[in-house]
Amino acid sequence: MNPNQMMIAKAMVSQTALRDEALRSRAARNRSQVAASQRTGGDRPRTGFKGIFQGVLGLGLAGRR
Repeated sequence: MNPNQMMIAKAMVSQTALRDEALRSRAARNRSQVAASQRTGGDRPRTGFKGIFQGVLGLGLAGRR
């Protein structure tokens, strides 16, 4: 295996490891949010007007200043 192939193989392995870690982290976060929601009796986290406003317009206005 030449050095270029070795570097590509290392990059693929590290990408897979990062992807797996992200999936585990996301699953743990979702589990903790579900547990918190069950404790408080709410179905979803509360957001204020500012959070909703930024959520609706934030993506459309990103980078336009």
